Amino acid sequence: MREKLFTLSRSQREALERRYKQTAERRISERIQAILLLDAGHNREQVARILHVNPKTITRWIRIYVQAGIDTLCTLQSGNTDAALTPAQQQQLSV
Repeated sequence: MREKLFTLSRSQREALERRYKQTAERRISERIQAILLLDAGHNREQVARILHVNPKTITRWIRIYVQAGIDTLCTLQSGNTDAALTPAQQQQLSV
């Protein structure tokens, strides 16, 4: 049996449970639920099966949580943030 990658304190678990209940975004709630399930003793494959995601996704979420914390885990990245218009085109639109 593998060693747990992390252990939540009681206050961390309670904070995650509160955040899980308060979030309306399904993708964020899945990430929080994954951390809670892993802390409860489930392995990556079990959690992936429960949440219907790839085990590699669980691994990525674990890495984000362990390295950067819950706020980063709960931040959804959208696509490219670069503007599709050139500065001259943007200026033209703002006139």
